[in-house]
Amino acid sequence: MRFEIPAIVWKKYADRYVSANTFITYTIFENGLCNYGEGKFKECRSVDDAMDWVESVHYPAQIDKYFKRVS
Repeated sequence: MRFEIPAIVWKKYADRYVSANTFITYTIFENGLCNYGEGKFKECRSVDDAMDWVESVHYPAQIDKYFKRVS
């Protein structure tokens, strides 16, 4: 079985972006601070930097951690 991770959909609110289609809710604030659940935060330089970290580093690692890849 093979699968791809779909692109993350970001919803824009007044002062933050929230992931809309992930099993972990990511909240990125205008100053680049990223909340990735249960009091966990990562400081990034910008919103774009935080989104890149979520999309290319953290979320793929969580997929690998919680889902078993079978072939």
